[in-house]
Amino acid sequence: MNLTPPVSSIIDVRPDTILSVEQAAEVLKVKPSTILRWIKQGLLPVAKLSGGTRTVRLLYRSLVAFVLKRTRYHTTTPQSAL
Repeated sequence: MNLTPPVSSIIDVRPDTILSVEQAAEVLKVKPSTILRWIKQGLLPVAKLSGGTRTVRLLYRSLVAFVLKRTRYHTTTPQSAL
């Protein structure tokens, strides 16, 4: 039984909001397996909980930083800016 509300029901998401893998996947519109892969690759920092080796949580601010870092390197400069 999942007692954690989905991110879409969280009205005020603060930078220090703690998310499950499933919630992080919902925020980024990817599958939970993609989030887990990024964690394994060291791209997303996590906090491991004492509930088990696979129980991890992510900070919302980490997701924002991850997206900003990746989009900075994957966007093109408009010709007008050159």
